[in-house]
Amino acid sequence: MTPSSPVPPAPLDQGRLEGSLLAPAGPWNRVTVVERTGSTNADAAAGAVADPTAWPDLSALLTTHQDAGRGRLDRSWEIEPGEGLAISLVLRPTDPTGRPLPTQTYGWLTLLAALALAESLGGPEGVTATIKWPNDVLVHDKKIAGILAQLTGSPDGTPPAVVLGCGINVTQELAALPVPTATSLAASGARRLDANDVATAFLSTFAAHYRDFCACSGDATRAGERGSSLIRSTSLWMDTLGRRVRVQLPDGSELTGEATGLAVDGALQVIGSDLAQHDIHAADIVHLRAEESR
Repeated sequence: MTPSSPVPPAPLDQGRLEGSLLAPAGPWNRVTVVERTGSTNADAAAGAVADPTAWPDLSALLTTHQDAGRGRLDRSWEIEPGEGLAISLVLRPTDPTGRPLPTQTYGWLTLLAALALAESLGGPEGVTATIKWPNDVLVHDKKIAGILAQLTGSPDGTPPAVVLGCGINVTQELAALPVPTATSLAASGARRLDANDVATAFLSTFAAHYRDFCACSGDATRAGERGSSLIRSTSLWMDTLGRRVRVQLPDGSELTGEATGLAVDGALQVIGSDLAQHDIHAADIVHLRAEESR
């Protein structure tokens, strides 16, 4: 290898990840690495339904090569070998008494994952990331990661599991990214590019926030052991708040206004041109530049 040759990305190391993350040393109950798959979300969801015992709460499935993944609105979510990281989490959230959390609290799990990812990508060797509501993580206003949540089936009458899929751009150069609004850790100047390090930081941070979320019975307004409520912590990292936005609603209509806050259920609060507050539960959000806001 010549001095100018790029260093190939380190493959995911199951033993290394288990040593850092699995109980009793770590908070996770299952960590599985696959070299290649069509979709980590599809695989994790199928496993969670077929064998709930084998896929308990806080299970993770990881790969650096995904060739048939789907994101929001059925968009393609592929990862070329070694260029990114796909992680799917199987969650079965319960309150301190062991009762399953109400499904209406599940909307916060996507934002919780975005918060954990934004936090974990930082540090001296990382990047400064922010959250774009509802499910993107940005660096310099470009998308570096996306999150997709889905509920599994529950054929035996047990509460459904939540599967959270996270896709992170890691080593791609700018020219290799699919759209000009995307970026990667490498393209953003991060020095932490080992997928094992990226995954460990994210999963450790996620588990800490998730533990607080469950201890607070899914109430995002209550402060947990980390000293802050989930709604406050998420708001502090969210780049969408305080900005002019265009809201593209599922029915095809649009709303333009200022994003002012998060509701207790995680909805985005937008003051529209009609001066009314709109609670947005599902939509595509476009951050508007000054010239687009006029």
